[in-house]
Amino acid sequence: MEKTFADVQLDVEVRGEIMLAHLIFTNSTSDKIYLDTKTICTSGKTRRNIFKIMSADNEKVKYTGMMEKRIVVPEDFIPLDSGDEIRTSVELNQVYKINKGSKYIIQYSVYHPSYLDEGPLNKLVSNSIEVIY
Repeated sequence: MEKTFADVQLDVEVRGEIMLAHLIFTNSTSDKIYLDTKTICTSGKTRRNIFKIMSADNEKVKYTGMMEKRIVVPEDFIPLDSGDEIRTSVELNQVYKINKGSKYIIQYSVYHPSYLDEGPLNKLVSNSIEVIY
């Protein structure tokens, strides 16, 4: 069985023209973990495809945002003690080709880099949310 690195809870809010994904990352281990600020969107933006978004007819929604190639450095990580959480949000309609009036199933799903190359990539997956934009 795969060890859980962090629990991810997703909620999606639609405010007029804005579709906002709210994420809660919780350290579910007994150890301190390190989260990559760019992968968990602490700036409120994403520079890669980190959400799995499916249309009502089961078509994958295209990521249209910027793709950033980067070298992951220790300064990109923030520590999270056992049981602690961090909350972030990102505006989905700015980086995914979503249409007003359509129904979507959304899930945060990404491979998270390891801190100081101490191990393999960790898969972070949230719950799925059904939403009408």
